[in-house]
Amino acid sequence: HCFGLGAIDKEAWAVRNGYAFSTGMILLYLYPFVEPGLGSIWTRIDRATTEWICWHTCFTQIAIQIPHNIFAKSIGAAKGTMVSWPFYSYGLSDARWYEFEPGVPFIVELINWNDGLLGLLVFAALIQYWRSKRQDRGTVAFLVISTIFRDATLFRETVEYMYDHHYGGYQHTTTNELYRSHGIAILWLINGLWLVAPIITCVWGWRKFFVELPVVDRLKND
Repeated sequence: HCFGLGAIDKEAWAVRNGYAFSTGMILLYLYPFVEPGLGSIWTRIDRATTEWICWHTCFTQIAIQIPHNIFAKSIGAAKGTMVSWPFYSYGLSDARWYEFEPGVPFIVELINWNDGLLGLLVFAALIQYWRSKRQDRGTVAFLVISTIFRDATLFRETVEYMYDHHYGGYQHTTTNELYRSHGIAILWLINGLWLVAPIITCVWGWRKFFVELPVVDRLKND
C-alpha cells in the first residue's frame, strides 16, 4: 500500500502534492489579474472568473467529487494505488476524504453531491453561453444566476466546513507532528479560494448583467 512509491515517504509526497495542487489552482485564478497586456480590471475579472468556473466546475466538482461518491467502494478497494492517491493526499488535511468503509462519511457524501450537482448546472449554463456566442440575454442570465447561486452555496458551505475544522481543533487532520502543520496549511490553501472567489463572482455577475448586456441590447437595436 505505497502507491507505487516504494520506500519513499508517501506522506511527504502527499504534502508536496497538496501544495502543488492548491498553489496551482490559486495561481490559475490570480494570474489574469497580473497578466501583462490583458486590459482593464473588468477584463481581468472576467478571465479569472471564467477560469474559476471552468476548472472548478469541470475538474474539482465533476471529475473528483462526483466519482468520489459513485465509485467509493471501488476507490476504497484500490487503497494504496494511484487511483486513490488524490483522496489520500487530501486525507492528510481531512481524513474523512480517505475513509471508504463502510462508505464515504455522510457529511462528505453530502458535500460532494451538493458541489457536484451545482457544478453540472453551471457547466450546462457555460456550454449554452458559449454556444450562443455570449450575446443572448437568456443564456447570460442563466450563467450568471446559476454561478452566483452555486458560489453563494459554496461560500456558506466552506465557512461552515472551516469553522468545524478550526474550532474542532483540526480533529480530522493527520496527527503525525511532522506533517500536521502542513496538513492544516494545505487545508486553508485549498479552501481559502472558495471563500474569496465567490465574492469576485458577485462583482462579475453584476457587471455582466447590468453593464454589458444593456450595451449589447443597444447595439442590436441600432
